[in-house]
Amino acid sequence: MRGISFWFFISAMFYGVGSIIFGIQMSAGQGAGFATANVQLTLLGFLTMTLFGLYYNAVPQAAHSRLARLHFAAATVGMWLMIPGVAIAIEDGNLLLAMTGSAVMAISMVPFVMILRRLRRIAAHAAG
Repeated sequence: MRGISFWFFISAMFYGVGSIIFGIQMSAGQGAGFATANVQLTLLGFLTMTLFGLYYNAVPQAAHSRLARLHFAAATVGMWLMIPGVAIAIEDGNLLLAMTGSAVMAISMVPFVMILRRLRRIAAHAAG
């Protein structure tokens, strides 16, 4: 495995380990109120990054594009903003960083959708 799928998988493992450590810390009684941040870290960090890595590994023609690199970069920045942002929002009610990170995560889906549409058009053209 190489390229963008590798980087999605590496990121997923990083977020997965972070989620486990975060969960252990919460279960030890330190910060149980941060469960929402842990869920975001697990679902968006570990699960979605793993799924994107699987997709790009299974469809290599999708992985070899600037859009795929843009997708990875935006998803990564979104995660880096959103997870501390959610924790800050829980702690003091300031939603700005969480909202910014969530918006960047949502925007990161645009290049992925563009890749899917492009590959669908190519497949349709090749089929007939």
